[in-house]
Amino acid sequence: MLRPIEEILIEKNFLSIEDLEKAKALVNGEKSIAESLFKQGVITEEQFLQTLSIQLDMPYWERI
Repeated sequence: MLRPIEEILIEKNFLSIEDLEKAKALVNGEKSIAESLFKQGVITEEQFLQTLSIQLDMPYWERI
């Protein structure tokens, strides 16, 4: 089972609990938490991709 992306973002110190709560409040049925965090400028694309690589147990390479 995959760990929630929010849990990993907090663990890596990319996201605070307060920012997570704000993002959850802004999410509607068509947006994801990650999209809300991007739009708020709370996390970068790179931080999200690093977190996703942890969640999926795949290596993260900054460049190929």
